[in-house]
Amino acid sequence: MSGVAGGAGKKSSSRSVATKTLIIQEYKRRLRDNIRSLNDNFINILNATKVPFASCFSKFSSYCRFSIAVGKQAITDYRFLEGNFKKTSLHIQTIIFSLFVVIFSFSFIWFLLWLQLMVVPCLGAMTLVIFGMYR
Repeated sequence: MSGVAGGAGKKSSSRSVATKTLIIQEYKRRLRDNIRSLNDNFINILNATKVPFASCFSKFSSYCRFSIAVGKQAITDYRFLEGNFKKTSLHIQTIIFSLFVVIFSFSFIWFLLWLQLMVVPCLGAMTLVIFGMYR
């Protein structure tokens, strides 16, 4: 009985080793295929990105021209905004000064009106009383 069991155990272990070997070979084949596929994909990507030198130079020079144009436009916009800011600040200062003059003028006009309506009649009445003309 022990001989049968030992023989059966040996066959099953040899089958399991053969099965494991087949599995390992299958994994190796898949790995090899995947590596080939990755290599092909990588080569395709490199071929797709290859650009002739003249094209690279023209792209770089057009990029430089575009960059310079953008820089010039930014400087122009900055100068325009700076000039407008200075004009606006001067305009605001002028408006504030004008408002101050108008307010001062109105207050002076109100002062003159008050002086004419309140103070002058009182002074006139006092003058008449002082000189005895008002009875």
